[in-house]
Parts: sequence; structure tokens; C-alpha cells
Amino acid sequence: MELGFYERVIRSSNRKRVAAYKILLSLLYALVAAGFLLWALLRDISPAVIVIALAVVGIAAFVSLRRIDPEYEYSINSSYITLAKIYGKSRRKELFETSAEKLLFVAPLGEENMKKALDYHPKEQYDVYLSASGVPIWLAVFEDTDEKNILFVFEAEDEAIKLLRMLNPSVIRYR
Repeated sequence: MELGFYERVIRSSNRKRVAAYKILLSLLYALVAAGFLLWALLRDISPAVIVIALAVVGIAAFVSLRRIDPEYEYSINSSYITLAKIYGKSRRKELFETSAEKLLFVAPLGEENMKKALDYHPKEQYDVYLSASGVPIWLAVFEDTDEKNILFVFEAEDEAIKLLRMLNPSVIRYR
């Protein structure tokens, strides 16, 4: 039975801070490349070695700059809840996937609910929210495929909570 589908993408951090970090990292890589180039020219190193070393520095810069500010995407459908990390708006890594029957506890984020969630002794925790987004923050505890509990703290609009309530109504707490 198809109940619906919900998907949300959440960026992981402040864009201005990430931009400043990318600029600093780019300058660092440029300095490393320039320093190696100067050293290689003074030592009379083969041009092939220089090209290879500069290519390695360029590849390292490209890969690390794409990984600085990942986004998270979670989706809820009639059978699964999935969380993925997206690098550079293109490469996707699934962090977990669980069925709705494996949900143990779902509630709004608060001190009392966090204590209840921690009583399930989660082995992992994923925090996927921006505190300044204005979207309500909820937490969910579920058992994954390896039979270990995971705590998932996430932004959730009313549509997501309604879908979770339809999937497994006994685990939802509203206070």
C-alpha cells in the first residue's frame, strides 16, 4: 500500500564560513604547488616529475574542496526511511536505510525526549538540521539491519511527521 513520499535536503553548515574555508584551502594548495615548483626548478628536477606532482596536488585540492560542505538528504516512503550524504551536489553515500517497523521512538527534540531516546542506547547518532532554519527538529530512534540502535535528529515538516505516524503510529510522541 503506497502511503506517500517525503524527501528533504539539508545543507550541513553556514555558507559564508564554508566559502571562507574553501578560499583558505585553495590558497594553501596554491602555495604548496608554487613551493614545490620553485623547489623543483632550483633542484633541476625532471619536468615529468613536476607535472605529475602538480597533478597530484590539483587532484587532492579538487577532491577535498568537494567534500568540505556536504548536504544531507533523507526520504520517507511507505516502506523505508533513508539518509544519504551528498558530496559536491553529485556524489551520494547512503548512511542508513531502515524500515518503518524498526522505528522505536519518534518525538520532538527536547531534553526529556532526548533522555528517553538515549535510554535506547544508540550506537550511532546522525544530526541533520540547521538550528536557524525555523523548521521543527525531531528525533527518531530505530534499529538498523545490524540490530544496533541509531539516533536520528532531523528537521521535519508536518508532512514528514504525518507520514511517520501513518507508517508506525505507536512510536510517535508529540510532547
